[in-house]
Amino acid sequence: MRATAVAGGSTGGETGTSGHTLRLVIRSATVAAVAGYLVDLVVIPLVVRHVGATTYGVWATGASILAIAALADVGVRAEVARRVATAFGDGDHQALRRAAHTGTSVLALLAVPLLLVAAFGVPAIRSFVLPAGAPGQSTASIDLFLRVVILAATAGVVLNGHFAVLRGLQRNDVETRSVLVATLAGAGATLGLAFGGAGLWALLGGWAAQTVLQYALQWLGMRRLAPDVRFRLARPDRGALAAFLGMSGLVLLSQVSDVIDSQWDKLVLSHYVGPSSVAAFQLGTMLVLTAKALALLPLTPLLTATAELGRHHAARAQALYVSLERASFAAGSVVLGAAFAFGPAFVRLWLGDDLSAAGHAVRLFSVAVLLNLYAAPLAVRAFGERAHRLPAIGSLVNVVVNGALSIVLTSRIGFDGALYGSIAGNVMGTAIFLVLMRRHMGAQWRWPSLRSIPVGVAVAGALAALHAGEISTWPLLLLAATLYIAVMAPVCARLEGLSPQTLLSVVRR
Repeated sequence: MRATAVAGGSTGGETGTSGHTLRLVIRSATVAAVAGYLVDLVVIPLVVRHVGATTYGVWATGASILAIAALADVGVRAEVARRVATAFGDGDHQALRRAAHTGTSVLALLAVPLLLVAAFGVPAIRSFVLPAGAPGQSTASIDLFLRVVILAATAGVVLNGHFAVLRGLQRNDVETRSVLVATLAGAGATLGLAFGGAGLWALLGGWAAQTVLQYALQWLGMRRLAPDVRFRLARPDRGALAAFLGMSGLVLLSQVSDVIDSQWDKLVLSHYVGPSSVAAFQLGTMLVLTAKALALLPLTPLLTATAELGRHHAARAQALYVSLERASFAAGSVVLGAAFAFGPAFVRLWLGDDLSAAGHAVRLFSVAVLLNLYAAPLAVRAFGERAHRLPAIGSLVNVVVNGALSIVLTSRIGFDGALYGSIAGNVMGTAIFLVLMRRHMGAQWRWPSLRSIPVGVAVAGALAALHAGEISTWPLLLLAATLYIAVMAPVCARLEGLSPQTLLSVVRR
C-alpha cells in the first residue's frame, strides 16, 4: 500500500505498509541497534574508568527513574500509533489527525503529576533508592540530578506521543536514524565531559545532548512525512479521554513488565545492596536487552501492519505475522544463546574482574528475556487486533510475581534475588498469556514456533557446560563467538523455514 498524502498534504516520502517501507524500517532499526551496541562497547568502559563504578551506579539508578517516569504515557503512545495506522488503512485523514492531536493532549495532562513529583517528591525518592547516599555526591547534588531527570522525562512523554504518528505511518526508520545520529553525538559529549572530570554530570550532559538532537531530527521527519499533522494541544472531551485511556491503560500494563524486569530491580538493588551492585546489574542486563532488541527487530513493523492491514487484507496480515514471528525467534535463538554462552567471558575481558557479577547477570537475565521473547509476537498481534486486555493480564501477573519476589529475595540473598524474580515473573506471565490467547483465538490458534528455540537453548547450555564463559583472551573469544554465529544463524533460519525473500514476499510492492 502506497500513500501519496497524509492528512491532506504532500508526504515527501512513502508511508504505509509496503515492501519498501518494511525494508526501511527493518534495515534502519538493524543498523541503529548494531551501531549503538558498538558505541556502548567502546564508550562504557572508558566512562566507568573515569567516573567510577559507584557514580555510574548512581547514573543507572537515575536512568531507571527516567524509564519508570516514562510510564506516565500510560500506553498512549502505542495507542496513537495503532489509531493512526487504522485511520491510514481506512483512508480517513481526519481520524488520523484527531488521533495525533488527542493523544498528545492526553499525554500533556498526564505529564502534570511528573512535574509535581519533580517539585516536591525528590527527597522521598532519594531516601528510598539511595538511603546511604553516594560517595562523592552531596544530597543537594543528587536531588538536582533527580529533578533534571524527571523534568526531562516529562518533556519526553509529550513529544514521544506526537512522534508516535511516524510509527503509525510505518516510518519507524525516521526514529531509528535519529537515534543513531544522536547516539554518536551523545557518546562524544559524554566522553568529553568525563575526561574533563564532570563525573555524574558527564553522563547526564551526554544523554541530554543525545536526546535534544534525536527529537530535533524526528521533528524534521514529521514535517516532511506528515506536514499537516501539527503539534497541537487541545482540551480532550470526556469521551475521547475515556476511550484513549481505556485502551492505552491496558497497553501500559504490558509495558510495565519490561520496566519491572530491568528498571525496578535496579532501584531494589540500590536500596538493599548499594549503587555499585546497580552498575553490575545495569551493564549485565544492558547486554541482554541489546540482544533482545536485535531479536525483536523483525517485529518492528508488526503492530502498524496488523492495525493497517488486518481489517481489509487479513490473509496478507497473517502471512506477514508468521514470517516476522519466525524471523524473530531465529534471531533470538542465536543472539540470546551467544549471550548465555559467552556473556561471563565477554564481561570479564570488557570490564575487568571488579564488575564480573555483570557476567552472572547476563546468564540469568537471558533466561527471563527468552521467555518474554516467546510471547512477544502474539502480544504485538493482540494490540493490533484490539485484544489489549490479554497481554495486559499476562503482564500484570509478571509484575506482581517479579516485583514481590525481587524485594523478598534481594533483601535475603542479595544480587541474584532480583534476577530470580525476573525469571519467575516471566515464567508465570508468559504461561498465563498463552493460555488466554489460546482461548481468545479458538480455531485460529497455533502455538508460536518451537523450531529454533530448543536448539538454541541446547547448544548454548552445552557451550556453558564446556566452560565457554571462562575464555580468557579476546582472540579466542572472538573466534569462538564467530564460529557459533556462523553455524547457528543458518541452522536457525533453516529450522524456521526462512530465506532472504520470505519476509517481503508477503507484502505487495
